[in-house]
Amino acid sequence: MAASYQRQLVYTAVMGLFAALFLGYLAYTAYLLMMGNPNTKLASLAPGFPGIFLFFLARKQWRSAQAARRWQKRQEDRR
Repeated sequence: MAASYQRQLVYTAVMGLFAALFLGYLAYTAYLLMMGNPNTKLASLAPGFPGIFLFFLARKQWRSAQAARRWQKRQEDRR
């Protein structure tokens, strides 16, 4: 495997982990908000929104890793 492919996989894993944590917080807060918890306000959802952005970044890194892997395979096949 190419170093760039491995590096992109690590980035994907790290961003995926943080995205899962943030989205989990978002889902839990949304649950509390819908169940009528008096201490939960709409502003309580704000810390979870970066998870959506991180999900799309992780998806982009995954696609970049797959493209790097395909490119490396084409380069090796030419040799």
